[in-house]
Amino acid sequence: MGEMVKRGLFEPKNVVITCSSSGKLTSSLVRYWRDHCLLPFVGNKSLLLSDSWPGQGDEDLYTKEGCGGKLVQRLAIPPKTTSDLQPLDCYTNRQIKNFIKKCHQRFSIYVLLSGLFLYVQSTFDDSTTTFSTLSLPSNDASIDYRILPYVGNGHIATVVLSNSVYMNGIYNGENGTSHRARIPSTHNWYIRSPSRSNFTKSLYTLNVSAGVQMLVMPDALELLE
Repeated sequence: MGEMVKRGLFEPKNVVITCSSSGKLTSSLVRYWRDHCLLPFVGNKSLLLSDSWPGQGDEDLYTKEGCGGKLVQRLAIPPKTTSDLQPLDCYTNRQIKNFIKKCHQRFSIYVLLSGLFLYVQSTFDDSTTTFSTLSLPSNDASIDYRILPYVGNGHIATVVLSNSVYMNGIYNGENGTSHRARIPSTHNWYIRSPSRSNFTKSLYTLNVSAGVQMLVMPDALELLE
């Protein structure tokens, strides 16, 4: 783990943190999990039930010698048996996740296109961490759903499609595909306006350094006086 990542990384006492160059579940990651999460908390004999991902299937990981003298017997959940062996994931959790995702998408479109959430200021710091645009997509066909903001943890978040943007010292991922590219955004004002035509200027900005999404409307200052 690099020093830049360590400096901005929150490490709770009950969570083991490591990193992977591939992002996939490899035997080395399973070995790290075995040594730091499994073996310290099991007795001399234990039964491990895990799915059939290749990284977990290496039998050498569960030998008595590799497990520090402890006997670990592993049983694998066969592939394509989720509906039989994991009914909660098949019939409950997945549906809940999809429902919440659809709600976030609909609300995101509303926030993005309605312009009701306004952060009002006359100037902003023009730096390499601030992205700006004078317009937003005008219809559903032109919307790139990867960059729509979504609601999470009480805030609205925005995806930044950049290969050079870091958030808390963590690389965003190629072309914004990583979930870590979602930058949390807060809104300082909520203003109801009878018509957007009252505003002659508008500039949409995203300050990645501060993690703030802004719809800058200098004319809206009059509403606060």
